Formats: sequence, structure tokens, C-alpha cells
Amino acid sequence: MSLCFLFLQYIPIKYRTFSDEPSYEIGSNNHVYNYIGRANLTQFLETAKTVGMFINLRIGPYVCAEYFWGGLPTWLLYDDNVLLRWNNTAWENHMKTFMQEIVRVSTPYLASKGGPIILAQIENEYPHNKNPSYIAWCGKVTTELNIDIPWVMCNGDSAVETINTCNGNDCYDKYLPTHNTDYPGQPLGWTEDEGWYNYWGSATTPSKEYDPDSPGYANRSPEEMAFVIAKWFGGGGCHHNYYMFVQFYIYYRCTYEIYRGSFFCEKVLWRQSYRKYGRIIDCKLVC
Repeated sequence: MSLCFLFLQYIPIKYRTFSDEPSYEIGSNNHVYNYIGRANLTQFLETAKTVGMFINLRIGPYVCAEYFWGGLPTWLLYDDNVLLRWNNTAWENHMKTFMQEIVRVSTPYLASKGGPIILAQIENEYPHNKNPSYIAWCGKVTTELNIDIPWVMCNGDSAVETINTCNGNDCYDKYLPTHNTDYPGQPLGWTEDEGWYNYWGSATTPSKEYDPDSPGYANRSPEEMAFVIAKWFGGGGCHHNYYMFVQFYIYYRCTYEIYRGSFFCEKVLWRQSYRKYGRIIDCKLVC
């Protein structure tokens, strides 16, 4: 048996601080990308290659990830022609331009080129039967990008050109039984084994440890997680990844609208201000 390590890497358009948000001039199609600091994608991929980790590059561009606006940049709000995540020409142009750029930067690191990227993902958790035309367009884009590695679409609708994968706590019981019927000939992939979040103690949120008497979505023991993974591979699963081993939004000092996290030193993360639809959001670390 061989052991390999797979790392899921989201690529939000909005990456990484508000002051350095990549920009776009409405009407000019002039996208400006930011690869500075933690947004240094090639450095990350080079490191993964050096240490022997494989990558599932989740390009999106909508990635959710419990990240502010799913990783989309706020300037999209000011393009009146855009219907987000829809078969809409303005959105499709922005999305395709972004994906072409990420593929351009990532190409030397594709498995087909001897690199660590063995999978790529387009879109993220798109609801079943919501917009078949858009899903079909996503599949067409993956073909046009021609990166010679498999594409996946997770936890929802998927194009015929992609592999449908599962997100959840137990994909053996809730996904595997119907997989061969729903997606004949496709391998079994589990993109998000969702242990959800740890909660550290703070002034407003007490520490939360595993409690066997209070089962729930975010209350999983190591034994339970190991058991469902064993079932998964025993049932024919060929891919598995935890969600998420490193919660990058903590480093960003900003969290998804409904979550409040904190550092181990009990310094609370909180929203200083928030305006509907995310036009303005300022996050502050309280020390």
C-alpha cells in the first residue's frame, strides 16, 4: 500500500486583504491579479512539489469555503450586467478569464507536466437542476482549458466532462449507494470530509470539546472519523480529503457572516461593520 497526501487549495479571486483586492475596470475587461504574500500561488505549488504533496486545485471562481462572499471580489457588485453563477454572458466572461489566468500560472505544476496538481475543480456545490445550461457551459470550459488532468464538481450538479464528488460527514452511507447509478463509470471521490470547526475559548464563546453525549454535525470523535474513512475505501473510494485541515479565514482575521472564531490566545475575531451584500466589511482583531 502506498500513502500519499492530498491538499485541497482554493483559489479565491478575492485574495487576500481588502486593501489589496484584485481589481477590474468595468467596461475595459482589464483584470488585475494579486499574487503577493499569501496569494503567491506558484510558491505554494513549488512547496507542495518539494514536500511531495498532491493538489486538488479548486479554481472556482466561487469556492464558498466559509470565506467572505465565497471568494468572489466585491467589484462584481458594480457590474450591472452580471448575474452571478448563471449562464449570463458578463459573468461567464469574468469567470472564464479568471480560470484561464489561473491555468496559465499553474500549468508548469500540472501532473501532466510532472507537477503536483492531480485534480482541478470548477464551480462549487452548485444545486442540482438549478441551471443545467450553466453547468453544461462549465463542462465546455474545462474541455477548452485542455489541462490533461481530471476536473471535478462537488456536492451538487456536475457536467458530463467532470467527476462528481461528495462533501459530507459520511459519504459511504449517504453518497456511495447511488453513485454508480447516478454517475456510471466515475471513480468515488470525497472532496470534503467535514469535521467542521474547532471552537477555542473566548470572552463570548466557551471552549467546545468533543462530547459523546451530544452528537451533531460538528461533534465528531477521531474514532468515528476513522471508521467512516475505512468504510469509504473499503467500499471502493479512491480519493478522500478533510475539510478543512487549515482554516485560512482565521489568518485573514475575518470570518463568514454566521461564524465567530478566535485564536488560541482567546483574542476574539469580530465584525466591526457590515453592510448588506458585502459592499463594505471591515474586520478587526480585538486584542
